[in-house]
Formats: sequence, structure tokens, C-alpha cells
Amino acid sequence: MKEIKVEVSPEVKMGIYSNTVRISHTPFEFVMDFGRTTPDEQDLIRIVSRIVMSPQHTKAFLQALEENVRRYEAQFGPINLPSRTSSGKGPEFVQ
Repeated sequence: MKEIKVEVSPEVKMGIYSNTVRISHTPFEFVMDFGRTTPDEQDLIRIVSRIVMSPQHTKAFLQALEENVRRYEAQFGPINLPSRTSSGKGPEFVQ
């Protein structure tokens, strides 16, 4: 397999924190809007990044993400998702 060099610019290297994602799609692409919300602005989600992928790339990404979650859990233990509280607060995944 050919080795591929990956270069990350200093601006991208620090990453962008997201605690919510909205996923939509057309027959030709998936659109993932990653956002951030804070406890003091619970009714506002600020989109920090939009990723657009073809359906084929999205499915390959899903498979890669599932494999990496399996590896993570094998090394560090299960990832427990908090259940939503009676106030409806919990992990944000907007459909």
C-alpha cells in the first residue's frame, strides 16, 4: 500500500470542539453541521463546521468510525452514553 503524507495546517491542528451535530442528506450528499452549545445558551447552537460528503464517503467514514470506537473501547473500556434527564438534556444529535 502506498504511504500517503498528511499535512495539517497550524490553524486546523488545534481542532474545533463540537458537542452537537445536525445531519441531513440529499440523494447525492450528506451534510453534517457540527455545532456548539453552552449551558447559558441552551436554545442556541452555533455551527462551527460543515462537512459535506458523498454517500459512499459517508458510509466509509461510518465504518472507519465504528472500527475506531471498537479499538478505543478495547483499550480504555466501554464508552457510556448518559441518558437524557427529565429536562431533556443530554447528548445532542439533531436529525
